Amino acid sequence: MITELAHWLVNTGDLLYGWALALTPDERTARRLLQRWLQSVRSDPPAVWRDDDLLARLYQVAGASFADQPLRRLPAPPGAPLLGPLRALPLDQRVAVLAYSLPGVDQGRLAAILGIPSDSAMTTLVQAMQALAPALGHTLPSEESSRECSLIRQALIDPTQHLRIFETIRRHLTACTPCRQFEREWQAVSRALMSAIRHYRNTTALPDSVRAQLLKTAQTPQHRLARLLPLLQLVALISIVAVLVLPGLIRNPFTVVTTSAAEPALSAAALIERALAHGGIPEPEGPPVWQARYQTLWYFNNRTIAPLFAEIWHDRDNPARHRLQLRHVEGGAPYEFQLGDGSRRFYYALDGAYAPTLYGDLPVRANPNEPELVMSVLTPEQQEAAYRARLTTGPWAIVPAYLRQASTAPDLRLLGQQRIGERLASIVSFRGISPLDLPAESAESVLVLMAISEQDGHVLSITELVGPPGGTQTSRVVWRLVAFNWLVTGEQIRDAFTFERAWNGRAETEGLAIQPIADPAWPLVRENNVIDVGATNLQRLPETFVLPAAIPAGIERELLVRFRGSTINGVLYTGDGRRLILTYDRLPGLDTTIPVEVIGPWRVRIEPVRGQRYRVAIETNNSRRNAGVRLALDASGFTIDELRTLIGSLQRIDRLDVITRQSRSGQSR
Repeated sequence: MITELAHWLVNTGDLLYGWALALTPDERTARRLLQRWLQSVRSDPPAVWRDDDLLARLYQVAGASFADQPLRRLPAPPGAPLLGPLRALPLDQRVAVLAYSLPGVDQGRLAAILGIPSDSAMTTLVQAMQALAPALGHTLPSEESSRECSLIRQALIDPTQHLRIFETIRRHLTACTPCRQFEREWQAVSRALMSAIRHYRNTTALPDSVRAQLLKTAQTPQHRLARLLPLLQLVALISIVAVLVLPGLIRNPFTVVTTSAAEPALSAAALIERALAHGGIPEPEGPPVWQARYQTLWYFNNRTIAPLFAEIWHDRDNPARHRLQLRHVEGGAPYEFQLGDGSRRFYYALDGAYAPTLYGDLPVRANPNEPELVMSVLTPEQQEAAYRARLTTGPWAIVPAYLRQASTAPDLRLLGQQRIGERLASIVSFRGISPLDLPAESAESVLVLMAISEQDGHVLSITELVGPPGGTQTSRVVWRLVAFNWLVTGEQIRDAFTFERAWNGRAETEGLAIQPIADPAWPLVRENNVIDVGATNLQRLPETFVLPAAIPAGIERELLVRFRGSTINGVLYTGDGRRLILTYDRLPGLDTTIPVEVIGPWRVRIEPVRGQRYRVAIETNNSRRNAGVRLALDASGFTIDELRTLIGSLQRIDRLDVITRQSRSGQSR
């Protein structure tokens, strides 16, 4: 416990001090609160060292130690103007605001920190935000138009609920003006508040003298002061490496091996090169059939994040036989499911909550909690291609994306080694852009710490540290190996690769016909969804159908697709690390604060989206409503300048010259 406590103080002491300043009237009282918090944690250490648990303990100590007297609170310092209005709130509301600023917090976590029922926790948070909104230049409306408004607004605040009733929210917001206004104001208040809190944390450092005193107390068991003082400097040094590698989700026992005791055989660059050869997930030595489970995260939109298990079953002797699925860590049906039996049958299912990540705004038949299921016949080569393609999308792409960044990072370093279970991992660090974050032009860099098995290049964990070097940094683990197993009995193998045994979703195969798919990389695109450009009379298409004047650079394939109706619904462009999806006669639901810009003949709104994507709404620049082009564009792998150039080149299909159309016909099948 002593080492864990020292680790936490070394790496997140500034964050803890910021919390204490918000919960007390002045710096002196904040320091007293930290001492009492330290005494509480030492006498009754938490089972898991997470921000949630330590904030909850700070709240408990503050409530028991200091009377909540708003009139005694002093003005905020000039560098943190938000601190004044925050201190004016009741203690439970201040804690609710601090908790809401933690990454990925939801209703359940908020309730656990406050120690009250979920509904009461949400009420406390809303009251706090309503009180703080005027100080941030906003007002949260209280008007409601129906009984459903209360449920919708609670879901707008809570990421987990938002994900579960996404379609209900979308339909309600279409008809309810007060709730649209509430969503717009809530998002504006949240962004302003989170920005102010981040600035406050990054500029409010725990004084060195206080940190030293807390560390001294933390590392000194009663009656053993003389014996442990010489270890203080060593523990602090080790903690800087050890805690940065596996904070947050990982709290298993570990051992740090210094480089002087066991010099790594590979350099950082050689280690990355070894991992890149297989994308960080190697084919392990041993029995041919194996299964691995990784814990990860994914943003379904800019507001909704979910912790996921990414699970893989694979047969090394028959690379076509595989099963991949993404599901919530709390259980339930998969968001994505893919199974190839290695010889003939292939199954794929996609839930509507995850569908926009892969298919943008195309009208696929998947809805939240109502997945679209495809059953097809593929050759072993096609099944293996589908397996490889799936490992380049969504959360599966986190590891290879970071490995590619590491391979060219000028600050790539080897920090040392660490034992994770029975594996000895080398720890490398570099600064990069998170694959979970906004595109590079809109994102802040993070410090990346990767634990890689030296033996086979297996990426065991990836931790991101967000914040300026030398300042307060918040950590999150975005990838870690949770379990690994060999499948050796016939029953185990049948359970893994038999659809009827593996699938637990709502969609049924009974009565489902075999559906030939056009491309293993796009399992929801059947052959009858693809439009042959050469056989289509493009001159007869309405003027609302537009395409880029030329195939974008880096694009290897163009597919014109029809999912519903009798004409084109959209276009898929795919290439190595690039994807572009056009959807006709539809505008995406973007943040209402995104400004309009004019690019050529188009009115355009471009929203950076988490997951390194852009979503774009494009309309004809005229005063007639519901006239002309209405186009949704979803892009990844493009810079915003490339995107603007591409948008400026959009032309009606019938105006593209004959040579261009013929060349596209060759790339469309």
